[in-house]
Amino acid sequence: MLYYGFYFFNVILLIATCAGSYIASMDQLPSREWAIVLTACWLWLILVISYYTAKMAGFKYILSLSPLICSLESRQFVKQLRSRNVITDQKFIEMHYGSITSHHFSTIVYIRSYLRTRFSLADRIIPTDNLEFLDDEFDLGELLRSVSRHLGLSYVRSNYINFDGTLGSLIIIACQLADSASSS
Repeated sequence: MLYYGFYFFNVILLIATCAGSYIASMDQLPSREWAIVLTACWLWLILVISYYTAKMAGFKYILSLSPLICSLESRQFVKQLRSRNVITDQKFIEMHYGSITSHHFSTIVYIRSYLRTRFSLADRIIPTDNLEFLDDEFDLGELLRSVSRHLGLSYVRSNYINFDGTLGSLIIIACQLADSASSS
């Protein structure tokens, strides 16, 4: 319902702006403030018309306040992280991976330390957590490139085809890459 109200508002605004522009062209505007209002209306309508034209052309735009306000998923995830206890690297590996090689240990510790440098709650993340919800501005690509550099490999997108965004899948892929790097 709100969606149609937005359309209705923009149609009324377009009619009023056209009428105001017609009156302005006849030099019958009472003051300069009306010119400012009409300019603002035209700018708004240009923005809305270009948005809906792009939307009809098939482009998917999501209008959000994410730089100012984190998404709902991100806020819920942070709330969930705050309710968890801090997990040390040693305890994390024992709880989720059992006995592993020292090379895998250093890879997991590197990934967790990378996350700790960017997020204060990173010590509470478990393998099933989706890293995309840490922060709307978090760059997973930079994390993947950093892991590749740590392993002494160049970043290749095909190495991360099975990466689903969770910490567990990243650790599995990184350990597989570490094994292939050490065997070659």
